[in-house]
Amino acid sequence: MSNCKGVQKELTDIKFALDQASIIAITDHKGVITYVNDKFCELSQYDQDELLGKTHRLINSGSHPKSFFQRMWATISRGQVWEGEICNRAKDGSLYWVSTTIVPFLDEQKKPYQYISIRHDISDRKQTEKELTDIKFALDQSSIIAVTDHKGVITYVNDKFCELSQYDQDELLGKTHRLINSGSHPKSFFQRMWATISRGQVWQGEICNRAKDGSLYWVSTTIVPFLDGYGKPYQYISIRHDISQQKIAETQIKLKKQELEVALHQLQRSQTQLVQAEKMSALGDLVAGIAHEINNPVNFIHGNLPHVQDYAQSLINVIALYQQNYPHPADGVQQNAEAIDLQFIQQDLPQMLDSMQLGTDRIRQIVLSLRNFSRIDEAAYKSVDIHDGIDNALLILRHRLKSRSERSAILIVKDYGDLPLVECYAGQLNQVFMNIIINAIEALEYATSQRTYQENQDTPSQITIRTSVIESSWIEVEIADNGLGMPEDVQSRVFDLFFTTKPIGKGTGMGMSISYQIIVEQHGGKLLCFSAPGRGSEFKIQIPIKCPNFARQP
Repeated sequence: MSNCKGVQKELTDIKFALDQASIIAITDHKGVITYVNDKFCELSQYDQDELLGKTHRLINSGSHPKSFFQRMWATISRGQVWEGEICNRAKDGSLYWVSTTIVPFLDEQKKPYQYISIRHDISDRKQTEKELTDIKFALDQSSIIAVTDHKGVITYVNDKFCELSQYDQDELLGKTHRLINSGSHPKSFFQRMWATISRGQVWQGEICNRAKDGSLYWVSTTIVPFLDGYGKPYQYISIRHDISQQKIAETQIKLKKQELEVALHQLQRSQTQLVQAEKMSALGDLVAGIAHEINNPVNFIHGNLPHVQDYAQSLINVIALYQQNYPHPADGVQQNAEAIDLQFIQQDLPQMLDSMQLGTDRIRQIVLSLRNFSRIDEAAYKSVDIHDGIDNALLILRHRLKSRSERSAILIVKDYGDLPLVECYAGQLNQVFMNIIINAIEALEYATSQRTYQENQDTPSQITIRTSVIESSWIEVEIADNGLGMPEDVQSRVFDLFFTTKPIGKGTGMGMSISYQIIVEQHGGKLLCFSAPGRGSEFKIQIPIKCPNFARQP
């Protein structure tokens, strides 16, 4: 009896401790309830008087098969502890779930004489699990589902997941999603994803995975965290939809767009090349006509001037002899000589003929410069003196460099290096020199209009042209002005087709684009622009001394 009293005291102490935190019920060896605490009554909605003397059949929900309770009684009747989850029915008919531990108390014959059941209400968790099960069931029919624990270990995948990944369930369960990682995303992509879901927030995105056979597939993914009582994720459900075909379509559209952009670029290039060819052809025809019309009469005059000079000098010599031998001519001769100022004519006529000779030489030089500029009478590709091309462009533009009422003359500073002959398309290269020098002239004209008279006096307009050999096999031509310069947004687009800062009707936006194509695409060189507001602009032309093989091809 003393042992029974000791056991009863221990049981009383246990009941008191458990009563504070758990749902407690005690039954005799037949399962008749002899004690329930307040938490039991509160959850079941029965008073103690309604429970004492009854069995747990009173709160049986009918949710478990008969074999469930048979196994439970088989365990505890052997004096073994039983643990499980039971669904009960409250007095109002509602169901609730309890996590239950049943501890048998044994007599001297090791036979259970009573049982204490310790319960914890898990209705909320079971409701969440039911909802999750319902969600999984619904989604399983249409979506690709995976469930992981809080560490990302896979605990469930549906058939669609296996079908898409080509892995069996046994190969996936217990693993992480690293098994299907395609390596297409940077580490930071997954770091951001985990940072989101570990805070209990839903994450959405598109992920590229790798199937078992090595093929890639894309899934649109939503990851939903499930939180415990402390607000911490204890598992994640990921809902995926296969978007591989969509991605393939997007890729095809992107490639098609790129192809169209290339085709458009090629079309624009063809257009500019046609414009350039037409422009050069028209210029060639114009120069040929001018050269022909001017050259013939000028050559006639130029060819006869030496004879005229000889005849005139002979006549002057004859007159001088007459004056020596007949110092006192007749009055009529003397009067006529004074009337025409014979002495002045004798001095001025040779000088006049010399001036005419210089004039015809000048005209012949201009015609030659025009011919050289367009290379009308030369093959397209040959070795040339770059300085001749620059000088020819300057000669043609000489009228634009002279002073005008609104501005002073533009000073040309030449700093020519020792250049070898350069293999190039001379006519096209001359066109580049012309385009850049014209741009410099127009930039200086604009700068002059924006500066005060004193500023223009202090900073005269100037174009500096430098040439040099670089890297032993390339030449460089620098053309710089001291105008107002260009802002960065203009400088970045200066070689774009049809881009111009000039008013409508004043520029086509093709000159610098054509120049860029000539230097880069046809000569394998570089055309660089350096500018800043208030510091002028500088263009650097760099081309190889020996023409690249691709440029030699017709």
